Amino acid sequence: MAAIKCPSCKALLEPDETIGTETIVCTNCRSLIGIAKDRTQLLGHLSTDPTQTSLDSPLKIGTIGFVRGKHLRVTGIIKRSDGAYDWHEIALADDTNAVTWIWVDRGHFSVCVCEGKNCVSVDGTRDYKFQSQTLRLYDRAKANVVAAAGQFPFTVDIDRNSEFMDYIAPPYCASHEDGMWWVFEYVPTSEIETAFGISCNKPDGVGINQPSRYQQGRFAAGMVTIISILVLMVIHVALGSRSSENALIDGTVDLHDPQNTPPESFGPFTLDMPKSALEIEVSSPLDNAWTDLTLALVDQATTKTYWTSQGVEFYSGIDSDGPWTQGSRYQTALIRSIPAGRYMLLAHGETGTWNNGQPPQSAAVRIYLRSAPISNFLLALGLIITTGAIYVGLMYRYEAKRWSDSLYSPYVKRDS
Repeated sequence: MAAIKCPSCKALLEPDETIGTETIVCTNCRSLIGIAKDRTQLLGHLSTDPTQTSLDSPLKIGTIGFVRGKHLRVTGIIKRSDGAYDWHEIALADDTNAVTWIWVDRGHFSVCVCEGKNCVSVDGTRDYKFQSQTLRLYDRAKANVVAAAGQFPFTVDIDRNSEFMDYIAPPYCASHEDGMWWVFEYVPTSEIETAFGISCNKPDGVGINQPSRYQQGRFAAGMVTIISILVLMVIHVALGSRSSENALIDGTVDLHDPQNTPPESFGPFTLDMPKSALEIEVSSPLDNAWTDLTLALVDQATTKTYWTSQGVEFYSGIDSDGPWTQGSRYQTALIRSIPAGRYMLLAHGETGTWNNGQPPQSAAVRIYLRSAPISNFLLALGLIITTGAIYVGLMYRYEAKRWSDSLYSPYVKRDS
């Protein structure tokens, strides 16, 4: 195609014959020129106000890149606005000189994957579908051209304020305008930077068709949560089945002269689980007296010692209200997370009296293997559920950000 002169400023312009240019923007005076059968027509003038016509496009005219298996060359850039915000529609020619589009919205890139009247179907419930995904209405507005550069294989009408509707099903956005569908697929900024050898600003917020890592991982997160709960239940039941009423230790501590009596030893006994819970039971025939046993579980292999103490006290008398008692001759305590091993029990007692009571002569000590307490199960269950709830909350927050600029947001209740 031969060079032409701009009808407005007479600048020499060279239409790109390979893409069949029908509209070209004069780089000198910003006029929009139509081309038909080697004849030119002045279609209009773009504003010369740089605050209105600045393209600020991340891709420039002539930029070459390789995107999704195609070699592409930028031939034209259109900046459009619906009044609320601006976006770029970038025309690129491939090796066959067919034109495809990249849509740039607030720094988020999407490439056109389908263009035509039948790209989107309607199912029996009148929902719009693309590749079996249900599209949801995101925006409905009118848009006009505010700036342009380069060449286009169609007529660009700067005076037309066309109506469009955007539907989304990430990673897709389907835009319907003038009876045609344009379906765009989200492309990460890093992929665009690599493809064109450029550096881009960080995208603003969440793109309307940007895939959510939380949505993508929700199935795996749900399965992990369910499996974790099932494993926790199995472990709790398995440990519960090891609880036994047969005492590991059943001994009597001599309390005749506790100050001059060395610790008594009982055992040994073996724990074969990685972690075990033990119930220690102490009893003594007290009356107006107390006893306190200091107990030590000693691992015979490592000599590591686990200390605890358990006491009993029992008091009785008569006052103006009648007979009374306080305390108990029997007490239990639970020791958790004792490692596997072979253990001895060392026990030493102290005693005391009240109101002419008689000091106890002995105290019985028994140790039983118990299941993990229900509180452990509930704590672990709570942590699993809380983790799942946090994941759901993050997913909800991400989607709410996506829909924050839409009048059709399912996350905002609006008055009808």
